[in-house]
Amino acid sequence: MDFGWEYRIIIPIIVNGVVVAFQGRTVIDDKIRYKTSKNEESIIPAKNTLYNMDNCKGRYAVIVEGAFDAMRIGDGVVATLGTGMTQAQKELIYEKYDEVTFLFDPEYEAQKRAEEHGNDLAALGVTVNICNMEWEHDPGSLTEEEIKKVRNLLKIY
Repeated sequence: MDFGWEYRIIIPIIVNGVVVAFQGRTVIDDKIRYKTSKNEESIIPAKNTLYNMDNCKGRYAVIVEGAFDAMRIGDGVVATLGTGMTQAQKELIYEKYDEVTFLFDPEYEAQKRAEEHGNDLAALGVTVNICNMEWEHDPGSLTEEEIKKVRNLLKIY
């Protein structure tokens, strides 16, 4: 029986200490790199929350695309689980944070989406910064030295 989750690293999406949804990333060559739990399998749909939100204290957050980006950089970073953001995610950011910095992947399309989302959040009254990385790879691929620089530059303590 094939459920579509074999050969995937399962990433729990936790809100207030409770697993509410999950995402899986393939570890083999698969055209579907990420798979997210269906809404009916979730307590809260994954795209109605932010990955790592429980580990982002205070009124400031750095926003990245993927869970592995957030894991790599650490606490103080939330992930939207893709370049797209739902209205629910934007409202959640508005409720929880006064200031955010987008640290999306360096590709043109990702940076364009970060600007669009940033404009939406700024219209809600959130202070928004967009960080265009000098590196040519995504935040999940940064070296330890680069992570230290990013955390210091973006004031993630």
